[in-house]
Amino acid sequence: KDFAPISMVAQGYQILVVNPAFPAKTLAELVAMAKAKPGTINFASGGNGSPLHLAAELFKIASGVDITHIPYRGSAPAATAVVAGETEMMFGGVVSSLSFIRVNRLRPLAVTSPKRIDALPDTPTLAELGYPGAQASSWYGLFAPVGTPAAIIARLNREMVALGKNDEHKEQLSKQGQEAVYSTPEELAQFVKAESEKWARVIKTAHIEAN
Repeated sequence: KDFAPISMVAQGYQILVVNPAFPAKTLAELVAMAKAKPGTINFASGGNGSPLHLAAELFKIASGVDITHIPYRGSAPAATAVVAGETEMMFGGVVSSLSFIRVNRLRPLAVTSPKRIDALPDTPTLAELGYPGAQASSWYGLFAPVGTPAAIIARLNREMVALGKNDEHKEQLSKQGQEAVYSTPEELAQFVKAESEKWARVIKTAHIEAN
C-alpha cells in the first residue's frame, strides 16, 4: 500500500527437473510414482517459503501428489543436492537449471511458463500436461512512492513500455532467464492483487510458516 504501480518489467519461470537416475522419464510417470508411494519422493528448494518451494507446493495442490520438502540454504545447494541424488527433484530457475541440463546432470520434465521456453523447446509446460493451475513465475515490477503525481507515473510508464520493446533490453533479460514484459499501472496493480491472493492460498493450504 506504500507503493504506486508503474509497469511490469520482467517475468522468469521455473523448470521441474529430476536427477537423471530417477526412474520417471515424464511428468505423468512422476505423478504416478508419487501417488503410488505418498511421501517417499523428496523435492529440494532454496529454503522454506522461497519461490522454488512455493512453485512445488502449488504443483502439489494442482496434481494432488504428496512429495516431501527438503529445504536448503539457497537454490545452488538445492540444485547440487538433486544432481548428487540426495533428493529426487526440484523446481529450479531457468539459468541455473540449464547449466546442469546441458551436461545431462539434470533432466527437465516441465516448465512453469504459459508457453514453452526457447531454451527448451522440447520440454512441455505444466499446462500442456494437464496442470494449468500450476503456472508459477518470479516477476519484477517498477513502483514509485504512493502519492507520486499521476503525470510522473505516466511518464515513467511510457519510458518503461519503450524499454520493454527494446531488443537489447530483451536480450539482456533473456540471458538471465527472464522475459521482458510491460503493462499499464492498472494492469500491474491487478496482477499484484491476484498474485498476493494466489500465493496466500498456497501458503495457507501448505501450512508454510516463516523460520
